[in-house]
Amino acid sequence: MRSREPHQLYTTIVQAVFTIPIIIQMTKPKSAFNFDKTIAGFNITENGIKSFTKTIQLGPLQLTLNTRESGVHASIALPGTGLSKRNIKIL
Repeated sequence: MRSREPHQLYTTIVQAVFTIPIIIQMTKPKSAFNFDKTIAGFNITENGIKSFTKTIQLGPLQLTLNTRESGVHASIALPGTGLSKRNIKIL
């Protein structure tokens, strides 16, 4: 194994020292208080609006559509039984 030249080692150390704070700053700090509320179908958290949900009754089935950053997802359920199929990717 070949050893590095002194200037290469210095460059590597400097890059590591200046890269670590940038990585640490990219993570979002946790808030002291959590806020999560659904108002008129909009899920609102301390960081803003996260999703929109609409539930439709289709005969004995309940269809729930959820629009969020990752796309449109759905779930189908039999109300009152606890049986459902969640996270069906629509778009």
